[in-house]
Amino acid sequence: TEGHASAAMEPHASIAEWQGKELTLWGSFQMISHNVKELADSLRISPRNVRIVSPYVGGGFGSKLGISHDAIAAAIAARALGRPVRVVLTRQQVFATIMRRSETRQRLRLAADTNGRLTGLGHEAWVSNLPDEKLAEPVTQATEFLYGGANRKLVVNIARISRLTSGSVRAPGEAVGMQVREAAMDELAEKAGIDPVELRKRNLPASQPARQGQALFLAYAG
Repeated sequence: TEGHASAAMEPHASIAEWQGKELTLWGSFQMISHNVKELADSLRISPRNVRIVSPYVGGGFGSKLGISHDAIAAAIAARALGRPVRVVLTRQQVFATIMRRSETRQRLRLAADTNGRLTGLGHEAWVSNLPDEKLAEPVTQATEFLYGGANRKLVVNIARISRLTSGSVRAPGEAVGMQVREAAMDELAEKAGIDPVELRKRNLPASQPARQGQALFLAYAG
């Protein structure tokens, strides 16, 4: 699957104003308590002196989980000029600075008995991120619980490359992992001669599949 860029219609924009040592920031943010700490850390001030006002998030989808360049630039400029400052990222700047969803390479393996019930399931993925980033696109997270099957192997491999940071974009993991797995289920239905919906119904687990059989989960840098 190709990589994705967050390009919400609502721009990435911030207004910053200082009252003495206290900073107020207006903008569109998805995790206010975390954003306060990020902004304070970036400016090397106490989180107690930071207030963020975000009444609406018109477009985020993950791209506004963290503080971006507009917030920092507005805060620095407002402090230097002694007046409120607004910074709006251009569309080109959004594509060059906002975190992306990693591209993926995936390998699916399904084994089933004559009744179409899964006996084995393998879902391996290759994703990318910066050398120091801990997050990896969780491609296999829905595969963990959606269908049964006693013998399971779920693997996420991380390639370390120098590109934009890979982070959470709308429906992290599921958006890229489920479409590939469901395509494999359709192929299995065709091979088994079973209606695709019926095949899925037969493989709905009664409880967490990983607790029913052997599950292997790996994540490592490549």
